[in-house]
Amino acid sequence: MAGFRRPIASVLPSLEAALLVSLVYLVVCRLLALLVLLLRGDRSKELEILVLRHELSILRRQVGRPRFEPHDRLLLAAFSRALPPTGQGDPVCPHDRW
Repeated sequence: MAGFRRPIASVLPSLEAALLVSLVYLVVCRLLALLVLLLRGDRSKELEILVLRHELSILRRQVGRPRFEPHDRLLLAAFSRALPPTGQGDPVCPHDRW
């Protein structure tokens, strides 16, 4: 059975080459996106922001209130215990009153 396995050393060069190609592709894509962003005008950027805000408002209308299962509530309670206290015990400080 040992003859059917490829040694790890023979797999590594192909894996390294694939990772290198993937990394170069990612860097080139990000640089091109940055170049496009730098060359665009302010009006175009403002228009894109308006379109994205409109899409966000539509998505917010479509999403209902989340329904938590008991295990979700347990997990949120455990996470909230791990957070530092925020002082929410007294919402109005005595010196804030009239």
